[in-house]
Amino acid sequence: MAKTILIVDDEPSIHELIASALEEDGYELLHANDGEGGLAILSRAEVDLLLADLDLPGMNGLQMLAQARALRSNVRAIAMPTPDSPFAAVAALRYQVCDLLYKPPAVAELRIVVRAAIASHHTCAPVEVLSAKPEWIELDVPCDLGTVQPLYRVFTQLEPDLSPEVREAVGVAFRELLQNAIEHGGKCDPTKHVLVSYVRLKQMILCRIKDPGDGFKAGELAHAAVSNPNDAPYHHLAVRDQRGLRPGGFGILLAHQLVDEIVYNDCCNEVLMAKFF
Repeated sequence: MAKTILIVDDEPSIHELIASALEEDGYELLHANDGEGGLAILSRAEVDLLLADLDLPGMNGLQMLAQARALRSNVRAIAMPTPDSPFAAVAALRYQVCDLLYKPPAVAELRIVVRAAIASHHTCAPVEVLSAKPEWIELDVPCDLGTVQPLYRVFTQLEPDLSPEVREAVGVAFRELLQNAIEHGGKCDPTKHVLVSYVRLKQMILCRIKDPGDGFKAGELAHAAVSNPNDAPYHHLAVRDQRGLRPGGFGILLAHQLVDEIVYNDCCNEVLMAKFF
């Protein structure tokens, strides 16, 4: 049975772009031009995925997402902000969006993100936005790996005046450290939370991630690439295999290569990363 996608956007060109990109994938597409129309369709039709513009006329996209959650609490949703409204994207995290697509989305990225959202039967736990000032964002993030990708997309778009290389470095390093905090500190238990802060200073971006775990000791990281001896750069992969861990373990090493400083607290359940520009 074909999956149904509801597209809510006031720009005909966005409807055309999405329809053209997805026409070969066999989805049934429903269209609305505003929030009221989208909610009317959602109230009467079974929808597998909602693509919601955040800059709608009348009822805005955030209001629509809130009411969509009230109508169908388990509907998977992708928010579509514009690159010049990153803080609307931050606010959208409150409504359990499973990903973000900045407008206009690239066709290849659109197809990948939609397929992943359709394939997942998981609705992310909501992120609590504690502060959304441009210079200080603070989030309470449930220990759910599904929250990582939307947050990564947000963090790579927060500073449009900085080079794409700087923004990508911050986003990737943040993603790797957050994933570690959720997976190892929080044991992927969505009833536990990671506290995330993002601070923009005049010449530096500072991120803080505090997880609910007991931390770790450097000698306990044999499963991570950061502990590999110089003559055995992939030694940790054998350790991970022995312990039954998923492939990977490059996160801390990658983060160190992308930002200027990474500092842990005494028990290593809290980390600060800094990127100068």
